[in-house]
Amino acid sequence: MTTVRDFMALMGDLERNLKEQRRQFEEQKRDIDREMAERSEERAQQRRAGECGRAWQVLQQRIDMGKTTERDIVYGFDKSPEAKEVRDTAAKNMAIYRKKMLADDDPDSPLVIARDRLAEEQAKLHRMEREAGL
Repeated sequence: MTTVRDFMALMGDLERNLKEQRRQFEEQKRDIDREMAERSEERAQQRRAGECGRAWQVLQQRIDMGKTTERDIVYGFDKSPEAKEVRDTAAKNMAIYRKKMLADDDPDSPLVIARDRLAEEQAKLHRMEREAGL
């Protein structure tokens, strides 16, 4: 028969386990955040040096000045010619990558179907932006 004392001991064990798991999670998160920050800084340095092309070099200068963000560039909020160039290049590269992946994909896979629909919608959005002069 389980006593209140046994129950309380079990609850104490559970609490300690939860605290340990939380500590491990927070440590992993710090490690991941640090690694992401390092990679982000490496990319920024490459862009500043022009290693990613002139458009990214200009955009990185604007990021450094607080006039835009990577998120704004990627999501299309930054309407500058350089941002459009970067998005267009990314779209072209993704299309090439997608074609390579499609050669190995099952065309009836729900994931493949969803991915193809997303690609079509993104292509439409890019065409509409170009047509609207954005």
